[in-house]
Amino acid sequence: METTFQALIMGIVQGLTEFLPVSSSGHLVIVPRLLGWTDPFITSLAFSVMLHLGTLVALLAYFRADWLVIGSDGSGRIDVRAAIELDDGAIAYATYNGRLNIPPEVAATGFNRETAEKIDPSKYYFRTAPTFETASEKYSWLNRIQAISVGRITRSGVAYSIYEVL
Repeated sequence: METTFQALIMGIVQGLTEFLPVSSSGHLVIVPRLLGWTDPFITSLAFSVMLHLGTLVALLAYFRADWLVIGSDGSGRIDVRAAIELDDGAIAYATYNGRLNIPPEVAATGFNRETAEKIDPSKYYFRTAPTFETASEKYSWLNRIQAISVGRITRSGVAYSIYEVL
């Protein structure tokens, strides 16, 4: 039971520190020492690998549909798949690819949720080409259009102005 409790605490610490700019393995050494844990399993390489694999699986599951790949030249390629609930509860599935290019001089501000909205959207390039699928009769017209969008970075993520290509 004690090993299970220690593993649970280590998992919580791993989750809390995942997005902090700290070593992803440092807490695996520091926490057991600070708490006086000597269980060989908790301090083993096998446990460390399992904890990191669990983190990887959780991150892939959470971010499975939204990808932003930054190339060596700084250009960003967007690849998104998302189910969207419309105002009346109907569901539409959206897929889109696009570009997000943020100049280096505004990147730190743009990728910080606290300051992202302070950047004038004209200072970066954010365009996508969404397509939609839905079983809703009311929104079946979405199945027959191609759209383009202009995106902007917001505190909670992103927002788009979407336009049908005529």
